Amino acid sequence: IGLTGTFIVSVYLINELSFDQFYKNKDQIYRINSNLLTFGYQVPTCPGIASEAFKEAFPEIENTVKSREKYARITKGNEEIRQRVRFSSNEYFEFFNYPILLGDKEQPLKELNDVVISKQLAIKLFDSINVIGNTIEISYYPEIVKHLKVSAVMEDIPWNSSMQGGLIAQYDLAYDPSFDDRNPWADFRSKVFILLKKGTDEKFLSEKLKAYENPQIPEDINIEFQLQSLNDFHLNASTLANNSDVQGSKTHLRLFMLVGLILLLVAASNFIILSTARAINRTREISLRKILGASRTNIIRQVNWESFIFCIIIIPVSLTLAIYILPYASIIIGSQVEIYASNITQYILISLLIFISLILFSSLYISIFTSQFKPLEAFRHSATKQKFIGRKIMITLQIFVFTSLVICMLTVNKQVHYSKTKDQGFTKENLYSLMLPKSTYQQLNEFLTVIRTNPYIYSSAYTTYGPPSFSFARFTINIDNNPNQEIMTESFNFDFDFIETMNFEILEGRSFDRKSNDAPGKVCLVNETLIKTHHIKDPLSRTLGKLKIIGVLKDFHLHSTKHKVEPLVIQLNEDYLEYMYLRIENENLIQVRAFIEEKWDEFYPNDKILFRSFETSTNRAYKEDSEFARDLSIFAGIAILLSILGLFGLSLFTIEKRSKEISIHKINGASIHNIMMLINKEFTILIIIALLMAYPTSWYFMDKWLQNFAYSLEFPYEIYILSSLMAFIIVLGTVSIQSLRIARSNPVEKLKIE
Repeated sequence: IGLTGTFIVSVYLINELSFDQFYKNKDQIYRINSNLLTFGYQVPTCPGIASEAFKEAFPEIENTVKSREKYARITKGNEEIRQRVRFSSNEYFEFFNYPILLGDKEQPLKELNDVVISKQLAIKLFDSINVIGNTIEISYYPEIVKHLKVSAVMEDIPWNSSMQGGLIAQYDLAYDPSFDDRNPWADFRSKVFILLKKGTDEKFLSEKLKAYENPQIPEDINIEFQLQSLNDFHLNASTLANNSDVQGSKTHLRLFMLVGLILLLVAASNFIILSTARAINRTREISLRKILGASRTNIIRQVNWESFIFCIIIIPVSLTLAIYILPYASIIIGSQVEIYASNITQYILISLLIFISLILFSSLYISIFTSQFKPLEAFRHSATKQKFIGRKIMITLQIFVFTSLVICMLTVNKQVHYSKTKDQGFTKENLYSLMLPKSTYQQLNEFLTVIRTNPYIYSSAYTTYGPPSFSFARFTINIDNNPNQEIMTESFNFDFDFIETMNFEILEGRSFDRKSNDAPGKVCLVNETLIKTHHIKDPLSRTLGKLKIIGVLKDFHLHSTKHKVEPLVIQLNEDYLEYMYLRIENENLIQVRAFIEEKWDEFYPNDKILFRSFETSTNRAYKEDSEFARDLSIFAGIAILLSILGLFGLSLFTIEKRSKEISIHKINGASIHNIMMLINKEFTILIIIALLMAYPTSWYFMDKWLQNFAYSLEFPYEIYILSSLMAFIIVLGTVSIQSLRIARSNPVEKLKIE
């Protein structure tokens, strides 16, 4: 079981670490990310115009290429296939060395309407890869339809590339009419990759890039450009917003790496514990061999060969079981765990490493332990009196491992539950959201009017984004137009009726009201944190910039509990309204959803509907933490199971060796209770030592993890009490099963002379 788990974890680790490692110039390729200081978040994109500007500004850059991604619909007869399109240029194929199978290998994107498709997509669309010259109809930005000519067919992008997609078209086709009249330095939708010259000091270039300034960058955008290596795209990009790459988790990787080591150590320690226990029964055999002339080296060689043969049998069984379990492991780990031909060498090497480790750390210890038996003591029946400190240490470590895992598991689960159920400052029940395509304010109002005709939708409103939000929009503003009273605050924009839909509590003043002629850019609401942080007295008579404060809202969580509630300015907005929030009677949810989908198809026939409950959105906000809690629970369970198996075997041996002692106690009048207390005493001491080690260790790691949350649990003392009880129940319960059997046996049978 331990080795099977270790092999599964090893496959996952090898697969994750292999991402983006096949690119020829992987150590020289970097992406320019944007740290939008104004809004408080980072994105893996930057203005497309920066591609040429950076190449001119920094001599360390050998070449640059820009790309833009968009999901498009490809028409195949009456069928529409959704496919990610990457708009770029011929340099893209030089950067990422994707092999061209058919077509123009030098300039596959020579003409504006040329397109390169993958072998898999070619077969899907045309049932063949001989498709050079064929036409593909794609549509994107609802009103744009293009007929592109297949100029080349490339090899499928490897599974372990963080940048997926089967269709590459010209960058100029990514034109978006809604951005036509905007400053190109304010358009953060392109990815810019750079190829550094060999020998370049990327840290020095990174500092130069951070200090980069351009007079064309809008004054209201405070931006800092950052370098990110291709080697970090998969595992080091979790903090980037709007990242469409295939992402892994460094936290998960470290967790599973630790788990793999724990499983291997527990499996090896169990093997050592049971083998050394079993070896006691061979004292006379080993001693007799020594008397007959066998050297210590001969004894070590013999025992090593026995252990080697055991491992030779066990490892193929574990590998076979691991391969069978892999599909189910993918569900548990939350990532595709498969055997890939491209990583076969690494799989073999890690299997050999595990095999050698097992031989070195277990077989060697057992053989040295066995070879130390003294012949005279063995025949005097004194061998059983030895103090096997090493075995006790391994038992203590096992109890320490599973107790620490249990404490961490319970703490993480309790924090995730606390985060999901904490009062958010608004009513969560019957709340749903609908993500909207780009529309004019008039179109949105028409759609909202139709939606409100359903009697089971009793409240609805628009917002730029809503809780739990992953976006941050910060800006500076003056109190009462006083330049000496400039404050930093977060911004939150929505339309009329949103406060009523969310059931926010108004502490002072009023909500936005059409009858009061409230309009965008004239009035605002603030939260109580803004008032308290900046000590604003009589807020309803104050202004923020040109905005008159008309109300103060009780604090609510706009983001997850990982973020503190910040000073917040809430404005009316008619632009960028991307979400509709609705209150729906749950008893009629199915009918209402069908109604919404019907109206959606009438208003937005070319866009996919994205309808979520607030519970689903909350689960999405805490997805990584929930997966962490689930994985910890699974591995704590495995550690407990392995420890129980080891303890069961060890207690069987220990009690068998003390059977004569127990029988004498029983003949002298000891009760079953006295005998069980005698046996459990030794294990109780080991449990206490393990707990004293587990408490500070688990507290240290959990304290570090809880620092990710602005709102976290108080010290969960009940978890430590519960985990201690579990340790005592599991260990003493396992031992007591064996001790009860011996205590009930006939003492005369055990005292017979062998």
